[in-house]
Amino acid sequence: MLVLVMVRQNLKSTVFEDNLPAAKKVALRCLSRRDHSRHELAEKLYQKGFSKSTVSEIIHELEVMNLIDDTRFLETWSRFRIEHHHFGPLRLRQEFLKKGIPSADVAAHLQKISNVRDRADEVEKTLLHRYSDPSQLKEKNAQRRAFDFLRRKGHETEMIFKVFRKYKLM
Repeated sequence: MLVLVMVRQNLKSTVFEDNLPAAKKVALRCLSRRDHSRHELAEKLYQKGFSKSTVSEIIHELEVMNLIDDTRFLETWSRFRIEHHHFGPLRLRQEFLKKGIPSADVAAHLQKISNVRDRADEVEKTLLHRYSDPSQLKEKNAQRRAFDFLRRKGHETEMIFKVFRKYKLM
């Protein structure tokens, strides 16, 4: 049994130097689940043991085929994270930078989002999602917990205060 486990581990760490079809298959499998950034997909391929030249060739081919697009990734990822996880711009920025998106692209995308969406409204939705009745937040400790919750979700301090003033929590 121990030998079998060791053999399986060794197979996973095998380097596939110039195996383009295998790299493409892995990349397409990743992309079939969800969009990935260029950097994120490249990291997954490196972890599978593909060489740098193979990875760069596959990434370029997928870009030409329009199967990978950082702009589309920014839009779909941010829409999902805002609507389903109630994330704010600070948390989104952190996630995008972690996924290898250039900071200039992230800043431009977040500016575009803030022009379309009302940031205070997003904070209010997040607050109401967590606390269905804001009257629960009359005590200072409850307000502090709500504030900390909204900050962890990535919302800006001034928007949180704006919503708190609306509900007369300050």
